Amino acid sequence: MEDRIWFEYTLQDAWHWPVSYIRITEGEKPKVICWTSQESRFFEIGEETMNRIKERMMRLELKEPESPFVTGLAVSDGVINVFAVFNGKTRRERTVYNLGVYMGHEAQCPNAAEYLRLLEELEELLEPYGVPGSFFLTDYPEEEE
Repeated sequence: MEDRIWFEYTLQDAWHWPVSYIRITEGEKPKVICWTSQESRFFEIGEETMNRIKERMMRLELKEPESPFVTGLAVSDGVINVFAVFNGKTRRERTVYNLGVYMGHEAQCPNAAEYLRLLEELEELLEPYGVPGSFFLTDYPEEEE
């Protein structure tokens, strides 16, 4: 069975250089591939978890997020959040700028909140397999001291 990519997420800087990346695939064994500038990791996940992820992708609507300018939110200095989702029939891609700006404003920005919820749900589903939450960044990672 050829691997089928159900979800991809890339956090990029303002110049489109990748900061972090995550891919969830279904194949002979479901797996997660993650990458940041500090590390690259591979995780096998269970069939039940993969089925929950597939169900989520099949009902996901990727709407254009609200403009941070219109909603009165400040805009950070330019990160790009790129999503690619397979819903069982087609692959859809959406680019969201400065997704972290919407945190705490989910009620005011329901379309953007859907992206934040998706990342949070995937993080919760994959955490038992050892997938670190740092791969689900919405903004630049904090510098370690």
